[in-house]
Amino acid sequence: MAKIVYVCVRNRELIPALHKRISAIIKNILPDHIVNAECKLISEEDIIYGISNYNSLIKEEGISVCMGELNSNQTNSWNKISCKVDGSYALFRNDKNCVQIVSDVVASRTIWYYFDENLFIASTSQRAIVSLTGKFELDKRVIPWMLSSGTLGPSYSWSKHINRLMPDSSLLLNKSSWSINIESIQPKFIEEKKKSKLHFTQLNDILNNVFNSFSLDLSKWALPLSGGFDSRAIACFLKKGKISSDKITAITWGLKDSINQKDTDAFVAKKIAAELHLNHTYYETDLASNSIEVVFDRYIKSSEGRIDHISGYADGLAIWKKLFDSNIKGIIRGDEGFGWHAVVSDSNVRYSVGLVMCSDFANLEDYESYGFLKQDIPPYLTKNKIETKEQWRDRLYHQYRIPIVLAALSDIKLSYVEIVNPLLTHEIIRQVQKMPDELRTEKKLFKKIVKSISPNLEYAKKGSIASVEDIIKTPEALQLIISELNSPYLKEVFPQLFINKIIKKINQPHKKSNKKNLLKRWAKNFFPMFIKDAFRNNISKPYIDYHKIAFRMYLTGKTYKMLVEDSKSQ
Repeated sequence: MAKIVYVCVRNRELIPALHKRISAIIKNILPDHIVNAECKLISEEDIIYGISNYNSLIKEEGISVCMGELNSNQTNSWNKISCKVDGSYALFRNDKNCVQIVSDVVASRTIWYYFDENLFIASTSQRAIVSLTGKFELDKRVIPWMLSSGTLGPSYSWSKHINRLMPDSSLLLNKSSWSINIESIQPKFIEEKKKSKLHFTQLNDILNNVFNSFSLDLSKWALPLSGGFDSRAIACFLKKGKISSDKITAITWGLKDSINQKDTDAFVAKKIAAELHLNHTYYETDLASNSIEVVFDRYIKSSEGRIDHISGYADGLAIWKKLFDSNIKGIIRGDEGFGWHAVVSDSNVRYSVGLVMCSDFANLEDYESYGFLKQDIPPYLTKNKIETKEQWRDRLYHQYRIPIVLAALSDIKLSYVEIVNPLLTHEIIRQVQKMPDELRTEKKLFKKIVKSISPNLEYAKKGSIASVEDIIKTPEALQLIISELNSPYLKEVFPQLFINKIIKKINQPHKKSNKKNLLKRWAKNFFPMFIKDAFRNNISKPYIDYHKIAFRMYLTGKTYKMLVEDSKSQ
């Protein structure tokens, strides 16, 4: 439900000025429609921290803070430097000698940090760091990644002065030497040779243990329920754990008509909730009555421009305001890492997790000719010699998709509610990394466990929200995007020739769907992923819709403008 900025100062005389600036910053990063949310500011000795949209679910002990949730048997010692904990969290710990910042096993919450001769700043908000330091210099390495993947890429932040803490990592600031040391544990997929039945038993036991250790007051939490396996698993394990069903509030969102369309997430989720006797509310995400500019601006402010997934937030984040107003303090998300789609080649592995580059697309492969910086995949994400394709695929899921894509989506919601991810504990993730490839592919073993405890109901085959294209191709959105692409400041981010090309492309008359396009849509819905990947791998490179490229440029430009303004707000 909150975002934090946590500061250690070398010179305590800086505290009064920082106190005043942080007080303004934590209010400024609130969403514009919950401006009266509580904020908290604490300073003690050489530490000062501020929390935007504070609530009682946040753990504080002395001057240490835990954002997120820990296993219940670890709640008494979490604030001790170097104490091992499990859960889904961002951890900020302090004693007289050190400050320690800790990410969970998959960095389900992103921690950014800044370090200079006077200040150490760790925060879940890049905007907070930019505002506090007054420094912003666009890291142009993010631009080709935003164009190709709609994210900041695997290793970067918006500003050259800001770094990201990797998954399963600890950053230790030694106060006396004023130096930092970072330790990261790299995931290893090493198969344990045993029968599938034993793998089933071990994973099932761990899942039961995780949910039996749940200590949440469920009256303050909501469970986003879809028509798939992940949220259904959480609902069933909570019920197995003897949680009173009248305390579990399930929510689902999507287009108004989706709730009555068979095989959609909304339709199936409603049936699951009824079968499990859960309180269920459906929220409509049809385009908000607000102007599209308000929708886009609110999305960019909450997401800090980290990801382009606007389609689930076309209601202007009205769902999340309603949850905030109704005193729902947090949501129990079903993000997980049990395995991923079948793949047939190395390039399919990258496509499957969204680690796609400009050179992968026919209409972006000449990106360097426009002056964009060269795009490279960092060595830690490349395939090593002893990995199978499936091990590499799932390692990328743990090291890229969860911390870069899913964590960015969580960031949007964290402006309004707290989040716990019970399927992302260290114990679960490490057990998955011991499983054979065939039990992780298509989440085979996990799905078997879910089916063993779930009502015999169908699983969704279609989503319930609009596509990105349905939103960004509306006349109002198109007019707004083109206007922004023509703005003078955008030339500071994108070359004029590239801007001209994209504007020309999106101004061309929209072609009606022909038989070829209809065939592609049919194949998308009915072919397994590995067949689609094989097909893609043996034909010419795919194209990214130019309207999607234009929206990514819009998002990049508006975020750049916002961060420039933040840097001048001291």
